[in-house]
Amino acid sequence: MTRQLVRQILWFGFSILLIVILLRGFGSSFGTVIQTIVSVPLSLFVAVVTLTFLGQFVGALKWHVAHRGMRGIDGSWGFYKVLEVTNLGSLGAQFLPAQFSHLLVRWIASSKEENRKLQAMGSTVYEQVFDLILYVIAATLYVAYFWIGIPIWILVLCGMLCAAVLTVLLKAGLNGCRSLVRRMFGAFGFWKALAHFEEVTSRATEVSAIDNLKIFALSIVGLLLRGGKVFAITSVLAPTADAIAASAALPLAGLISILPITPAGLGAVEWTWSAVLVSAGAPAAAAALVAVSYRLISALALLVLAVLFWGIRGLREV
Repeated sequence: MTRQLVRQILWFGFSILLIVILLRGFGSSFGTVIQTIVSVPLSLFVAVVTLTFLGQFVGALKWHVAHRGMRGIDGSWGFYKVLEVTNLGSLGAQFLPAQFSHLLVRWIASSKEENRKLQAMGSTVYEQVFDLILYVIAATLYVAYFWIGIPIWILVLCGMLCAAVLTVLLKAGLNGCRSLVRRMFGAFGFWKALAHFEEVTSRATEVSAIDNLKIFALSIVGLLLRGGKVFAITSVLAPTADAIAASAALPLAGLISILPITPAGLGAVEWTWSAVLVSAGAPAAAAALVAVSYRLISALALLVLAVLFWGIRGLREV
């Protein structure tokens, strides 16, 4: 246990080191980052909080659709609770892997029945699959348009076709995955875990095509709202950069954050953002400043919403 804790501390320390090297190498500093955040115009922060709230609302609705589609919604999960828990998961995802953060928060917030907890985790993983599919498609389109120069109308048609095919094939993929896991782990005696996995995948295959389309559409809306935050922050903090190009790179940064390089992509994502912003026309120092400030401003907005939700919950319980 102690060794694992030390390993996590070192891993986190490596992430901080990456950010320090980035700031030093690009001619900025943590002091400049703090000064920038403190002096952020109120209008920008209000815009970020508003976009963040809308993003959390869409994320909560997306999980609600997935959870209901897998027959997991019970009386203890009102939509307000779903929204509050989703926001806490997103706040944790600023410094922990997003997949783990949402799973952990929803596990804790579920009822004490193990079956309810497994249902919450299963539907969380299921709706995250759609985010992954979207990130892969959108990141590929970004590279094809900005790096290769393929016409946008061709890319849009290809993206829509890929999304439709992958959504249709999802059920077949789940069945294939269930069969593969049964063969791999059944022989080792992991029957209890296997039974839980089979139950979750069985429920996932029962989600209707309409619900799948809703989940995917909500994933797209959520991505656009996050892109709006990138556009707003870049426009104010790095006005010489192409804010649209920076926003379009969001899926690429999202994929980097999923890779187990550092916790929540801490450091690795900032390097990615900096490279994108420099290529979009921002000075090196401004690029590093925006890259680091984006995460901190996003975390601050999520924290404001968490306090607000906590206060509203207290008033509702009075």
